[in-house]
Amino acid sequence: MNAYAVKFSIFTQINDYKNALLYDNKKGALKDSLFSIEKSRAISELEIKYQTTQKENNIAALNRQNTLQNKIVKQQKLSIIVLIIAAVLLFMFFVIAYNSFRIKNKANQRIQTLMKDLHHRVKNNLQILSGLFTMQIESLSDEQSKAALRENETRLTSMNLIHHKLYHDHSTTQIEMEEYLTKLLHHVKASFGGDKAKNVELKIEISPLMLEADKAVAIGLIVNELATNAFKYAFDDKPGEIYLGIQKSGKSKILLSLYDNGKGIPHVHKKDEVSFGLKLVNLMTRQLGAQMNVSSGNGTSYKFEINI
Repeated sequence: MNAYAVKFSIFTQINDYKNALLYDNKKGALKDSLFSIEKSRAISELEIKYQTTQKENNIAALNRQNTLQNKIVKQQKLSIIVLIIAAVLLFMFFVIAYNSFRIKNKANQRIQTLMKDLHHRVKNNLQILSGLFTMQIESLSDEQSKAALRENETRLTSMNLIHHKLYHDHSTTQIEMEEYLTKLLHHVKASFGGDKAKNVELKIEISPLMLEADKAVAIGLIVNELATNAFKYAFDDKPGEIYLGIQKSGKSKILLSLYDNGKGIPHVHKKDEVSFGLKLVNLMTRQLGAQMNVSSGNGTSYKFEINI
Protein backbone atom coordinates (compact mmCIF):
# COMPACT_ATOMS: atom_id res chain seq x y z
CA MET A 1 0.00 0.00 0.00
CA ASN A 2 3.01 2.35 0.60
CA ALA A 3 4.34 1.54 -2.90
CA TYR A 4 1.02 2.58 -4.41
CA ALA A 5 1.23 5.84 -2.48
CA VAL A 6 4.80 6.56 -3.77
CA LYS A 7 3.80 5.88 -7.37
CA PHE A 8 0.71 8.06 -6.90
CA SER A 9 3.01 10.91 -5.69
CA ILE A 10 5.49 10.48 -8.57
CA PHE A 11 2.81 10.42 -11.30
CA THR A 12 1.13 13.44 -9.75
CA GLN A 13 4.39 15.43 -9.82
CA ILE A 14 4.97 14.68 -13.52
CA ASN A 15 1.37 15.50 -14.26
CA ASP A 16 0.51 11.98 -15.32
CA TYR A 17 -2.87 12.09 -13.72
CA LYS A 18 -4.16 9.03 -15.39
CA ASN A 19 -1.58 6.74 -13.79
CA ALA A 20 -1.79 8.73 -10.56
CA LEU A 21 -5.55 8.06 -10.45
CA LEU A 22 -4.93 4.40 -11.27
CA TYR A 23 -2.51 3.90 -8.36
CA ASP A 24 -4.71 5.93 -6.04
CA ASN A 25 -7.60 3.61 -6.86
CA LYS A 26 -5.38 0.61 -6.31
CA LYS A 27 -4.29 2.10 -3.00
CA GLY A 28 -7.95 2.65 -1.99
CA ALA A 29 -8.89 -0.87 -3.11
CA LEU A 30 -5.99 -2.35 -1.15
CA LYS A 31 -6.88 -0.23 1.88
CA ASP A 32 -10.51 -1.36 1.69
CA SER A 33 -9.37 -4.96 1.36
CA LEU A 34 -7.08 -4.64 4.36
CA PHE A 35 -9.88 -2.95 6.37
CA SER A 36 -12.27 -5.77 5.52
CA ILE A 37 -9.72 -8.32 6.57
CA GLU A 38 -9.05 -6.43 9.83
CA LYS A 39 -12.75 -6.02 10.39
CA SER A 40 -13.37 -9.70 9.78
CA ARG A 41 -10.53 -10.56 12.13
CA ALA A 42 -11.91 -8.26 14.82
CA ILE A 43 -15.35 -9.71 14.37
CA SER A 44 -13.91 -13.21 14.56
CA GLU A 45 -12.02 -12.33 17.72
CA LEU A 46 -15.12 -10.80 19.27
CA GLU A 47 -17.17 -13.86 18.34
CA ILE A 48 -14.49 -16.12 19.79
CA LYS A 49 -14.42 -14.04 22.98
CA TYR A 50 -18.24 -14.12 23.16
CA GLN A 51 -18.37 -17.84 22.64
CA THR A 52 -15.59 -18.32 25.18
CA THR A 53 -17.40 -16.12 27.70
CA GLN A 54 -20.67 -17.94 26.97
CA LYS A 55 -19.01 -21.31 27.49
CA GLU A 56 -17.42 -20.06 30.72
CA ASN A 57 -20.81 -18.79 31.90
CA ASN A 58 -22.43 -22.09 30.97
CA ILE A 59 -19.69 -23.97 32.78
CA ALA A 60 -20.13 -21.70 35.85
CA ALA A 61 -23.91 -22.20 35.73
CA LEU A 62 -23.46 -25.95 35.49
CA ASN A 63 -21.03 -25.83 38.41
CA ARG A 64 -23.51 -23.80 40.47
CA GLN A 65 -26.31 -26.19 39.51
CA ASN A 66 -24.16 -29.17 40.46
CA THR A 67 -23.22 -27.52 43.76
CA LEU A 68 -26.88 -26.76 44.49
CA GLN A 69 -27.92 -30.25 43.53
CA ASN A 70 -25.22 -31.70 45.77
CA LYS A 71 -26.50 -29.55 48.65
CA ILE A 72 -30.07 -30.72 47.99
CA VAL A 73 -28.93 -34.35 47.92
CA LYS A 74 -27.02 -33.85 51.19
CA GLN A 75 -30.06 -32.19 52.79
CA GLN A 76 -32.30 -35.01 51.58
CA LYS A 77 -29.89 -37.58 52.99
CA LEU A 78 -29.78 -35.66 56.28
CA SER A 79 -33.58 -35.44 56.36
CA ILE A 80 -33.88 -39.15 55.71
CA ILE A 81 -31.39 -39.90 58.50
CA VAL A 82 -33.30 -37.60 60.90
CA LEU A 83 -36.62 -39.25 59.95
CA ILE A 84 -35.14 -42.70 60.47
CA ILE A 85 -33.75 -41.70 63.88
CA ALA A 86 -37.10 -40.11 64.82
CA ALA A 87 -38.97 -43.22 63.69
CA VAL A 88 -36.65 -45.45 65.75
CA LEU A 89 -37.03 -43.23 68.83
CA LEU A 90 -40.80 -43.11 68.37
CA PHE A 91 -40.94 -46.87 68.05
CA MET A 92 -38.80 -47.27 71.19
CA PHE A 93 -41.07 -44.82 73.05
CA PHE A 94 -44.12 -46.76 71.88
CA VAL A 95 -42.59 -50.05 73.06
CA ILE A 96 -41.69 -48.54 76.47
CA ALA A 97 -45.13 -46.93 76.82
CA TYR A 98 -46.87 -50.14 75.81
CA ASN A 99 -44.86 -52.18 78.31
CA SER A 100 -45.58 -49.60 81.00
CA PHE A 101 -49.27 -49.70 80.11
CA ARG A 102 -49.28 -53.50 80.31
CA ILE A 103 -47.58 -53.43 83.70
CA LYS A 104 -49.97 -50.76 85.02
CA ASN A 105 -52.93 -52.57 83.51
CA LYS A 106 -51.91 -55.78 85.23
CA ALA A 107 -51.49 -53.87 88.50
CA ASN A 108 -54.87 -52.18 88.04
CA GLN A 109 -56.50 -55.51 87.28
CA ARG A 110 -54.92 -56.92 90.43
CA ILE A 111 -56.17 -53.95 92.46
CA GLN A 112 -59.64 -54.25 90.94
CA THR A 113 -59.69 -57.96 91.75
CA LEU A 114 -58.66 -57.24 95.34
CA MET A 115 -61.25 -54.46 95.64
CA LYS A 116 -63.98 -56.71 94.26
CA ASP A 117 -62.97 -59.39 96.72
CA LEU A 118 -62.96 -56.82 99.55
CA HIS A 119 -66.36 -55.45 98.52
CA HIS A 120 -67.71 -58.97 98.31
CA ARG A 121 -66.44 -59.81 101.80
CA VAL A 122 -67.85 -56.59 103.26
CA LYS A 123 -71.18 -57.24 101.53
CA ASN A 124 -71.31 -60.78 102.93
CA ASN A 125 -70.40 -59.58 106.43
CA LEU A 126 -73.07 -56.86 106.36
CA GLN A 127 -75.66 -59.37 105.16
CA ILE A 128 -74.64 -61.83 107.88
CA LEU A 129 -74.88 -59.12 110.54
CA SER A 130 -78.27 -57.99 109.21
CA GLY A 131 -79.49 -61.59 109.18
CA LEU A 132 -78.26 -62.12 112.75
CA PHE A 133 -80.07 -58.98 113.91
CA THR A 134 -83.27 -60.14 112.23
CA MET A 135 -83.04 -63.65 113.72
CA GLN A 136 -82.32 -62.25 117.18
CA ILE A 137 -85.22 -59.77 116.95
CA GLU A 138 -87.60 -62.56 116.01
CA SER A 139 -86.34 -64.78 118.84
CA LEU A 140 -86.74 -62.17 121.59
CA SER A 141 -89.92 -61.56 123.55
CA ASP A 142 -88.76 -58.43 125.37
CA GLU A 143 -89.96 -55.42 123.36
CA GLN A 144 -87.27 -53.13 124.70
CA SER A 145 -84.51 -55.49 123.59
CA LYS A 146 -86.19 -55.98 120.22
CA ALA A 147 -86.44 -52.20 119.74
CA ALA A 148 -82.73 -51.77 120.53
CA LEU A 149 -81.76 -54.47 118.04
CA ARG A 150 -84.13 -53.04 115.45
CA GLU A 151 -82.46 -49.64 115.74
CA ASN A 152 -79.03 -51.18 115.23
CA GLU A 153 -80.33 -53.16 112.26
CA THR A 154 -81.63 -49.98 110.57
CA ARG A 155 -78.30 -48.24 111.24
CA LEU A 156 -76.56 -51.14 109.56
CA THR A 157 -78.98 -50.89 106.64
CA SER A 158 -78.22 -47.20 106.16
CA MET A 159 -74.59 -48.14 105.52
CA ASN A 160 -75.40 -51.33 103.64
CA LEU A 161 -77.47 -49.44 101.04
CA ILE A 162 -74.51 -47.21 100.24
CA HIS A 163 -72.09 -50.10 100.04
CA HIS A 164 -74.50 -51.94 97.74
CA LYS A 165 -74.64 -48.89 95.45
CA LEU A 166 -70.85 -48.51 95.33
CA TYR A 167 -70.36 -52.26 94.85
CA HIS A 168 -72.56 -52.34 91.75
CA ASP A 169 -71.42 -49.00 90.25
CA HIS A 170 -67.62 -48.83 89.91
CA SER A 171 -67.71 -45.63 87.82
CA THR A 172 -68.30 -43.24 90.73
CA THR A 173 -67.86 -42.77 94.47
CA GLN A 174 -70.95 -40.58 94.71
CA ILE A 175 -74.44 -41.51 95.88
CA GLU A 176 -77.73 -40.33 94.38
CA MET A 177 -79.46 -39.06 97.52
CA GLU A 178 -83.12 -39.28 96.50
CA GLU A 179 -82.94 -42.99 95.70
CA TYR A 180 -80.82 -43.76 98.75
CA LEU A 181 -82.89 -41.88 101.35
CA THR A 182 -86.19 -43.05 99.88
CA LYS A 183 -85.12 -46.70 100.24
CA LEU A 184 -83.78 -45.98 103.73
CA LEU A 185 -86.99 -44.34 104.99
CA HIS A 186 -89.18 -47.12 103.61
CA HIS A 187 -86.92 -49.68 105.28
CA VAL A 188 -87.24 -47.85 108.63
CA LYS A 189 -91.01 -47.82 108.21
CA ALA A 190 -91.13 -51.52 107.30
CA SER A 191 -88.96 -52.42 110.31
CA PHE A 192 -91.70 -51.28 112.73
CA GLY A 193 -94.59 -53.13 111.10
CA GLY A 194 -98.11 -53.09 112.56
CA ASP A 195 -100.04 -49.88 113.04
CA LYS A 196 -96.89 -47.77 113.41
CA ALA A 197 -95.98 -48.44 109.80
CA LYS A 198 -99.51 -48.60 108.44
CA ASN A 199 -100.78 -45.28 109.81
CA VAL A 200 -97.72 -43.13 109.09
CA GLU A 201 -97.32 -41.61 105.64
CA LEU A 202 -93.93 -40.67 104.21
CA LYS A 203 -93.54 -37.47 102.19
CA ILE A 204 -90.19 -37.13 100.47
CA GLU A 205 -89.04 -34.10 98.47
CA ILE A 206 -85.36 -34.30 97.51
CA SER A 207 -83.74 -32.26 94.77
CA PRO A 208 -81.47 -34.12 92.32
CA LEU A 209 -78.24 -34.40 94.27
CA MET A 210 -75.06 -36.51 94.16
CA LEU A 211 -72.86 -36.61 97.26
CA GLU A 212 -69.64 -38.37 98.17
CA ALA A 213 -70.12 -41.60 100.09
CA ASP A 214 -68.80 -40.26 103.43
CA LYS A 215 -71.31 -37.38 103.46
CA ALA A 216 -74.09 -39.69 102.28
CA VAL A 217 -73.40 -42.11 105.16
CA ALA A 218 -73.49 -39.30 107.73
CA ILE A 219 -76.77 -37.89 106.35
CA GLY A 220 -78.21 -41.41 106.15
CA LEU A 221 -77.43 -42.07 109.82
CA ILE A 222 -79.01 -38.73 110.82
CA VAL A 223 -82.19 -39.46 108.83
CA ASN A 224 -82.31 -43.02 110.17
CA GLU A 225 -82.08 -41.92 113.82
CA LEU A 226 -84.60 -39.08 113.53
CA ALA A 227 -87.11 -41.13 111.53
CA THR A 228 -86.77 -44.02 114.01
CA ASN A 229 -87.46 -41.66 116.91
CA ALA A 230 -90.51 -40.28 115.10
CA PHE A 231 -91.95 -43.76 114.51
CA LYS A 232 -91.27 -44.72 118.13
CA TYR A 233 -92.52 -41.67 120.00
CA ALA A 234 -94.45 -39.20 117.84
CA PHE A 235 -97.73 -40.85 116.95
CA ASP A 236 -98.82 -43.41 119.61
CA ASP A 237 -100.23 -45.65 116.85
CA LYS A 238 -102.25 -42.76 115.44
CA PRO A 239 -102.15 -41.57 111.81
CA GLY A 240 -99.40 -39.11 111.00
CA GLU A 241 -96.84 -37.95 108.50
CA ILE A 242 -93.07 -37.80 108.38
CA TYR A 243 -91.59 -35.31 105.93
CA LEU A 244 -88.06 -35.44 104.53
CA GLY A 245 -86.75 -32.71 102.26
CA ILE A 246 -83.39 -31.72 100.82
CA GLN A 247 -82.98 -28.55 98.76
CA LYS A 248 -79.88 -26.88 97.42
CA SER A 249 -78.93 -23.54 98.93
CA GLY A 250 -76.52 -21.80 96.58
CA LYS A 251 -73.57 -23.68 95.11
CA SER A 252 -72.03 -25.09 98.28
CA LYS A 253 -74.83 -25.80 100.74
CA ILE A 254 -77.93 -27.94 101.13
CA LEU A 255 -80.85 -27.67 103.55
CA LEU A 256 -81.97 -30.94 105.15
CA SER A 257 -85.40 -30.89 106.81
CA LEU A 258 -87.10 -33.71 108.69
CA TYR A 259 -90.24 -33.19 110.70
CA ASP A 260 -93.33 -35.01 111.86
CA ASN A 261 -96.82 -33.84 112.81
CA GLY A 262 -96.95 -35.94 115.97
CA LYS A 263 -97.23 -34.90 119.58
CA GLY A 264 -93.82 -33.27 119.76
CA ILE A 265 -91.26 -33.58 122.52
CA PRO A 266 -91.88 -31.76 125.83
CA HIS A 267 -88.27 -30.61 126.27
CA VAL A 268 -85.66 -30.49 123.61
CA HIS A 269 -82.61 -32.71 124.24
CA LYS A 270 -81.38 -32.00 127.74
CA LYS A 271 -77.78 -33.18 127.95
CA ASP A 272 -78.46 -35.73 130.68
CA GLU A 273 -81.42 -37.21 128.75
CA VAL A 274 -79.91 -37.49 125.29
CA SER A 275 -80.19 -41.05 123.91
CA PHE A 276 -77.50 -42.90 122.01
CA GLY A 277 -79.34 -42.18 118.76
CA LEU A 278 -79.36 -38.42 119.33
CA LYS A 279 -75.72 -38.54 120.38
CA LEU A 280 -75.05 -40.19 117.05
CA VAL A 281 -77.01 -37.40 115.30
CA ASN A 282 -74.92 -34.75 117.07
CA LEU A 283 -71.72 -36.60 116.15
CA MET A 284 -72.69 -36.84 112.45
CA THR A 285 -73.72 -33.16 112.47
CA ARG A 286 -70.27 -32.14 113.71
CA GLN A 287 -68.63 -34.45 111.17
CA LEU A 288 -70.55 -32.70 108.38
CA GLY A 289 -69.68 -29.26 109.76
CA ALA A 290 -73.41 -28.56 109.81
CA GLN A 291 -75.75 -26.41 111.89
CA MET A 292 -78.78 -28.13 113.48
CA ASN A 293 -81.97 -26.35 114.56
CA VAL A 294 -84.63 -28.21 116.55
CA SER A 295 -88.13 -27.01 117.32
CA SER A 296 -91.13 -28.72 118.91
CA GLY A 297 -94.77 -27.69 118.88
CA ASN A 298 -97.17 -29.27 116.47
CA GLY A 299 -94.73 -32.10 115.97
CA THR A 300 -90.95 -32.03 115.97
CA SER A 301 -88.83 -30.30 113.33
CA TYR A 302 -85.15 -30.77 112.58
CA LYS A 303 -83.32 -28.55 110.10
CA PHE A 304 -79.70 -28.81 109.04
CA GLU A 305 -77.56 -26.50 106.94
CA ILE A 306 -74.82 -28.65 105.45
CA ASN A 307 -71.74 -27.64 103.48
CA ILE A 308 -71.09 -29.79 100.44
